[in-house]
Amino acid sequence: MPDQSLLDGAKTKTKLSIETSSLAVDGLGLIATAVIPAGEDVFSKQQILNIADSAHLITTCDCCFIWLGDSVNLRTYTISAENSGTILKKCGGCQVVRYCSTSCQRKAWKSHHKAECKVYAEKYIEDVYLRATIRLLCMRKLGTISDSQWYWVNRMQSHMEDYCRSEQLFRQAISEAASMALRWTGMADSEEVIRELYCRIKLNHMTNIRMESETTGITLDPLAAIINHSCDPNAFCFFEGTKIRVRSLRPIVAGEEITISYTDDTLARDTRRGYLTRWFFDCACEKCAKNASDDVLKIPRGFNVEALNDAMQSFDFSQPDKSDFAIFGAGGPGVGWPADLQPIPNLHSHLATGYRAKTMFSDPTVSHEVQLNLLSELRHRLPLCFVGDPAIRPISTHPMRVINLFMLTMLLRRILLVLKDTSKFPDFKFQRTEVGLVYKYYMMKVHEDAPISHGKDSPLAVSVAELMRRDFAVAGDPAMMLASMKDDQLQTMRGIHLRMLQWSGMRV
Repeated sequence: MPDQSLLDGAKTKTKLSIETSSLAVDGLGLIATAVIPAGEDVFSKQQILNIADSAHLITTCDCCFIWLGDSVNLRTYTISAENSGTILKKCGGCQVVRYCSTSCQRKAWKSHHKAECKVYAEKYIEDVYLRATIRLLCMRKLGTISDSQWYWVNRMQSHMEDYCRSEQLFRQAISEAASMALRWTGMADSEEVIRELYCRIKLNHMTNIRMESETTGITLDPLAAIINHSCDPNAFCFFEGTKIRVRSLRPIVAGEEITISYTDDTLARDTRRGYLTRWFFDCACEKCAKNASDDVLKIPRGFNVEALNDAMQSFDFSQPDKSDFAIFGAGGPGVGWPADLQPIPNLHSHLATGYRAKTMFSDPTVSHEVQLNLLSELRHRLPLCFVGDPAIRPISTHPMRVINLFMLTMLLRRILLVLKDTSKFPDFKFQRTEVGLVYKYYMMKVHEDAPISHGKDSPLAVSVAELMRRDFAVAGDPAMMLASMKDDQLQTMRGIHLRMLQWSGMRV
């Protein structure tokens, strides 16, 4: 029986076991030793490492990992206006990392920054994996990572030989990184050990993706890293600040291995396999065993999926309007494609995220352009939520479906707050009262599904319940609320909903 100490610190209702995996060659896996119902926590825990990427160093707290663009305030469990009340202050020493409070700065100083501050002061480090390597070494130097944690970090696979064989320049890069890490941290380890550590981080890290589809950095935890991949997973993971949470998508029987998808499992088989080469394995799950032609048969005759994939590769988040026109404008490769067939749902998601980024830290009340971007975002969130998601994610309480509907709901709330006069937008033929009814209609659905998708005590579920009380002066079971509403009011809501879908370009 493998060492079970990796489970120390994990909060779980069900006993789990670390055993030899049938999915990974010479690897371990996480096994359920009792039935886990659908919509339950598999485990949650604080991760060993959370580090912002270079693009988000100025908007992310180095300690609690709060991000200024968060829709849910992770400290207060309330809906935030992009954490408008939060101010991040630079470290006075290195001038690189930022903190949301004095307590966070003190906590980070004891945990890791006391040793790494002088490193950052000497040289700005772009490479997030090198910064992560240095941080782990600093934590080891300060004694803030336990012997057990360090043991499991060094048990993670590195695939260093594969990296060096597949990327000729990478061999030199990791050697330089190891040399710098040793010089800056003063550790006595050999360069070979540091090279292995760098590769372990690069291979086993997870990307911290916020509810807003923003990638803000990387995380690392050996327990999370031991969960193996399946394109038809039984679990889903997401992040709450510095904590990872893994929840079941369907019932998991005793003896079954916990699996998550390392990539977007709604994509075509060959596309998924292309992404999975990053982990140096070919997926042999039942979903991948099906003939690849099953994906091809879904493509309408005369349409070119390669053109759409190329459009995704060249997508520019800073200019969503140009990407939007290139894809869905006259003659674009997305024109006429079914909205329920990938990669159209992903394109709608990317475009919605791009438009949101343009308005995230702006005052929408003073700019006609910003208000137009809000409506452009709405045109893409509607088909994503009500055509794309139901087709590619059949489970109605799938965390991604609930998150997408939540983001649509927050968008409608923002539109209500800033579009005092909808007549300025002749194309948007909806009164504010109508937008308010649809907002309430969607919010009740999120309120109903979030405790199942994310957990009753999750920041999402708690903040949505509070918002329901604040905005609508209601509390309790959302299903009972809907049942108690008069049929004519429900019909009115649904009628506005259908008109809004038609406005977005959908056929209903």
